[in-house]
Amino acid sequence: MTRQDNEQRLNFLKKVVHQEIQLLQYASNRLFNDHFSPTFPFSSTHLTEKLEDPEFALVLEAYTSRFCRLQDTVGDKLLPAWLYAQGEIPKTAMENLTYIERLGLLDSAQQWVEIRLLRNQMVHEYIDSPQRLFEALELAHGYEPQIVQLAKQLS
Repeated sequence: MTRQDNEQRLNFLKKVVHQEIQLLQYASNRLFNDHFSPTFPFSSTHLTEKLEDPEFALVLEAYTSRFCRLQDTVGDKLLPAWLYAQGEIPKTAMENLTYIERLGLLDSAQQWVEIRLLRNQMVHEYIDSPQRLFEALELAHGYEPQIVQLAKQLS
Protein backbone atom coordinates (compact mmCIF):
# COMPACT_ATOMS: atom_id res chain seq x y z
CA MET A 1 0.00 0.00 0.00
CA THR A 2 1.35 3.40 -0.91
CA ARG A 3 1.36 6.33 1.50
CA GLN A 4 -1.29 8.03 -0.61
CA ASP A 5 -3.50 4.92 -0.50
CA ASN A 6 -3.05 4.74 3.26
CA GLU A 7 -3.86 8.43 3.63
CA GLN A 8 -7.09 7.94 1.72
CA ARG A 9 -7.92 4.88 3.81
CA LEU A 10 -7.11 6.73 7.01
CA ASN A 11 -9.38 9.63 6.05
CA PHE A 12 -12.16 7.20 5.18
CA LEU A 13 -11.72 5.36 8.49
CA LYS A 14 -11.81 8.65 10.41
CA LYS A 15 -15.23 9.40 8.89
CA VAL A 16 -16.45 5.89 9.62
CA VAL A 17 -15.25 6.04 13.22
CA HIS A 18 -16.87 9.45 13.76
CA GLN A 19 -20.19 8.03 12.57
CA GLU A 20 -19.77 4.85 14.62
CA ILE A 21 -19.13 6.93 17.75
CA GLN A 22 -22.36 8.85 17.20
CA LEU A 23 -24.33 5.65 16.61
CA LEU A 24 -22.85 3.97 19.68
CA GLN A 25 -23.64 6.95 21.87
CA TYR A 26 -27.21 7.01 20.57
CA ALA A 27 -27.65 3.27 21.19
CA SER A 28 -26.05 3.59 24.63
CA ASN A 29 -28.44 6.37 25.57
CA ARG A 30 -31.41 4.35 24.37
CA LEU A 31 -30.29 1.26 26.27
CA PHE A 32 -29.13 2.70 29.57
CA ASN A 33 -31.25 5.85 29.87
CA ASP A 34 -34.49 5.18 27.99
CA HIS A 35 -35.07 1.63 29.19
CA PHE A 36 -33.84 2.01 32.75
CA SER A 37 -34.39 4.75 35.30
CA PRO A 38 -33.84 5.54 38.98
CA THR A 39 -37.08 3.70 39.76
CA PHE A 40 -36.24 0.83 37.36
CA PRO A 41 -32.41 0.76 37.52
CA PHE A 42 -30.09 -1.22 35.29
CA SER A 43 -29.75 -4.49 37.20
CA SER A 44 -29.60 -8.17 36.42
CA THR A 45 -33.20 -8.65 37.55
CA HIS A 46 -34.55 -5.75 35.49
CA LEU A 47 -32.47 -6.79 32.49
CA THR A 48 -33.94 -10.29 32.66
CA GLU A 49 -37.45 -8.79 32.64
CA LYS A 50 -36.59 -6.52 29.71
CA LEU A 51 -35.25 -9.41 27.60
CA GLU A 52 -38.85 -10.49 27.05
CA ASP A 53 -39.63 -7.20 25.25
CA PRO A 54 -39.03 -7.33 21.46
CA GLU A 55 -38.45 -3.53 21.31
CA PHE A 56 -35.79 -3.82 23.99
CA ALA A 57 -34.18 -6.71 22.10
CA LEU A 58 -33.71 -4.39 19.10
CA VAL A 59 -32.10 -1.72 21.26
CA LEU A 60 -29.87 -4.32 22.92
CA GLU A 61 -28.83 -5.69 19.52
CA ALA A 62 -28.06 -2.19 18.26
CA TYR A 63 -25.92 -1.41 21.31
CA THR A 64 -23.92 -4.63 21.27
CA SER A 65 -23.43 -4.47 17.52
CA ARG A 66 -22.28 -0.86 17.58
CA PHE A 67 -20.00 -1.37 20.58
CA CYS A 68 -18.31 -4.35 18.89
CA ARG A 69 -18.13 -2.59 15.51
CA LEU A 70 -16.47 0.53 16.93
CA GLN A 71 -14.00 -1.51 18.92
CA ASP A 72 -13.18 -3.61 15.84
CA THR A 73 -12.83 -0.62 13.55
CA VAL A 74 -10.55 1.25 15.93
CA GLY A 75 -8.33 -1.70 16.87
CA ASP A 76 -8.23 -3.65 13.63
CA LYS A 77 -8.44 -0.96 10.97
CA LEU A 78 -7.86 2.58 12.24
CA LEU A 79 -4.89 1.76 14.47
CA PRO A 80 -2.82 0.01 11.75
CA ALA A 81 -3.59 2.78 9.23
CA TRP A 82 -2.66 5.42 11.84
CA LEU A 83 0.59 3.62 12.66
CA TYR A 84 1.51 3.43 8.98
CA ALA A 85 0.80 7.17 8.62
CA GLN A 86 3.19 7.76 11.55
CA GLY A 87 5.95 5.95 9.69
CA GLU A 88 5.57 2.73 11.67
CA ILE A 89 5.05 -0.70 10.22
CA PRO A 90 1.93 -2.24 11.78
CA LYS A 91 2.56 -5.57 13.46
CA THR A 92 0.32 -7.99 15.33
CA ALA A 93 -2.67 -6.52 17.11
CA MET A 94 -1.06 -7.02 20.52
CA GLU A 95 2.21 -5.42 19.41
CA ASN A 96 0.31 -2.44 17.99
CA LEU A 97 -1.66 -2.06 21.23
CA THR A 98 1.47 -2.35 23.36
CA TYR A 99 3.15 0.30 21.21
CA ILE A 100 0.35 2.84 21.62
CA GLU A 101 0.22 2.01 25.33
CA ARG A 102 3.90 3.04 25.53
CA LEU A 103 2.99 6.24 23.67
CA GLY A 104 0.39 6.99 26.33
CA LEU A 105 -2.57 6.74 23.94
CA LEU A 106 -3.98 3.66 25.65
CA ASP A 107 -4.07 2.89 29.36
CA SER A 108 -3.65 -0.85 28.96
CA ALA A 109 -3.16 -3.09 25.94
CA GLN A 110 -4.33 -6.06 28.00
CA GLN A 111 -7.52 -4.23 28.93
CA TRP A 112 -8.22 -3.62 25.23
CA VAL A 113 -8.01 -7.39 24.69
CA GLU A 114 -10.47 -7.87 27.56
CA ILE A 115 -12.82 -5.36 25.92
CA ARG A 116 -12.63 -7.41 22.74
CA LEU A 117 -13.60 -10.55 24.63
CA LEU A 118 -16.81 -8.88 25.82
CA ARG A 119 -18.20 -9.55 22.34
CA ASN A 120 -18.77 -13.23 23.08
CA GLN A 121 -20.46 -12.48 26.36
CA MET A 122 -22.78 -9.88 24.87
CA VAL A 123 -23.55 -11.65 21.62
CA HIS A 124 -23.54 -15.37 22.39
CA GLU A 125 -23.59 -16.18 26.09
CA TYR A 126 -26.57 -14.10 27.19
CA ILE A 127 -28.98 -16.76 25.93
CA ASP A 128 -27.80 -19.08 28.70
CA SER A 129 -27.03 -16.47 31.32
CA PRO A 130 -28.73 -13.08 31.66
CA GLN A 131 -26.39 -12.47 34.61
CA ARG A 132 -23.36 -12.76 32.29
CA LEU A 133 -25.02 -10.45 29.82
CA PHE A 134 -25.65 -7.94 32.60
CA GLU A 135 -22.01 -8.07 33.69
CA ALA A 136 -20.77 -7.74 30.11
CA LEU A 137 -23.07 -4.78 29.38
CA GLU A 138 -21.99 -3.09 32.59
CA LEU A 139 -18.34 -3.51 31.63
CA ALA A 140 -18.95 -2.40 28.04
CA HIS A 141 -20.76 0.71 29.19
CA GLY A 142 -17.84 1.53 31.47
CA TYR A 143 -15.35 1.02 28.63
CA GLU A 144 -17.20 3.24 26.14
CA PRO A 145 -15.28 6.41 27.08
CA GLN A 146 -11.93 4.63 26.64
CA ILE A 147 -12.84 3.37 23.16
CA VAL A 148 -14.19 6.76 22.11
CA GLN A 149 -11.13 8.56 23.51
CA LEU A 150 -8.72 6.33 21.61
CA ALA A 151 -10.78 6.66 18.43
CA LYS A 152 -10.64 10.44 18.71
CA GLN A 153 -6.90 10.45 19.41
CA LEU A 154 -6.24 8.36 16.32
CA SER A 155 -8.50 10.50 14.15
